[in-house]
Amino acid sequence: MVSRKEAILKTQFGIARKKGKPYIYASQKRMLQLLDKYHGFTISVRTLNRDLREIEDEGYIWRQQRHRRARDGTFVPGSTLTHLKARGFDYFARGLMDTARIFSSFHVPKVALNRFNTTRYLSSVDNLASLITRFIQKGTPSAVFNSS
Repeated sequence: MVSRKEAILKTQFGIARKKGKPYIYASQKRMLQLLDKYHGFTISVRTLNRDLREIEDEGYIWRQQRHRRARDGTFVPGSTLTHLKARGFDYFARGLMDTARIFSSFHVPKVALNRFNTTRYLSSVDNLASLITRFIQKGTPSAVFNSS
């Protein structure tokens, strides 16, 4: 189960990744919709703001309150610009690296190409399983990679 603050941070990161920007300006209403849809959290606006303040205090995000002047000279609140800080990106990078380590045992290990006299890159039409089988049976790199 994901904590509420982690779900908020993941939601903000997802929006930023979709837009290709290191910041977001989603409304509170939209954030609440996304939290409910993807993480199953139905919370109030006050709880969202409290959690955002805690995330900001922990150094994952930085929020900039934006406003404008109306024609009569009064200030009208605008959207809040939320910047993802380096610590926020590091949080997700660490998670991705852990996931990559878990699934790395399922990948075929790369053979150092500088060990061979000739280098040939595999194309999509090569049958990797048959190449690995021939390599194991013959035991020599020249049996797998033909000189080009």
